[in-house]
Amino acid sequence: NFPFLPHDSKETIAENLVSLTNEVIHDTHQLIDFEELNKIIDLLYNSEEIDIYGFGNSILAGLSFQHKMARIAKMVNIRTIPGEQIFLTSTSNEKKAAIVISYSGETNEIIRFVKVLKTKKTPIIAITSLGDNQLSDFADYTLHLDSREKIFSKMAPFASQISMEYILNIIFSCIYQKDYEENTRKKIDFDKVNDSRRPS
Repeated sequence: NFPFLPHDSKETIAENLVSLTNEVIHDTHQLIDFEELNKIIDLLYNSEEIDIYGFGNSILAGLSFQHKMARIAKMVNIRTIPGEQIFLTSTSNEKKAAIVISYSGETNEIIRFVKVLKTKKTPIIAITSLGDNQLSDFADYTLHLDSREKIFSKMAPFASQISMEYILNIIFSCIYQKDYEENTRKKIDFDKVNDSRRPS
């Protein structure tokens, strides 16, 4: 929650953030149910589209995931304008999959979204903190975040952001691996045409 103090040196801040990152990734890894993860990967791989729901740093993590998935031609939808996520739920169906990211799992708007998604028969994957919460109750599948970070009494969402991105990176990597050679070809071909950077 407060990984450095007012008079810490720059070196101490850097070292503390290394320790924090390593601890969060280790703790998140320990929480993974790999049987659940396998089901989630199969579901997302076979879904026509993936919709992501969340707020704040949850959306930032989702945008990074969307960026990676676009490189392997997998459609991921995110709405960042306030009020538009509920419209995304209205167009959902059983051929889509929803990834709902919420550290608390109790945000009123998030619960509103998942209630609509249930009526649309959309499979729901929750990425949320450990313990009972409403989001986990509604979800078909759940992956847990490292849950030692306080919701309000903290400097910044360091730990939760690291935990979210780690889980989404695992999901991306496992989907990528299913068509490893084809996805590598797509990625390289795309970059050759669209990446303006050139190796020296």
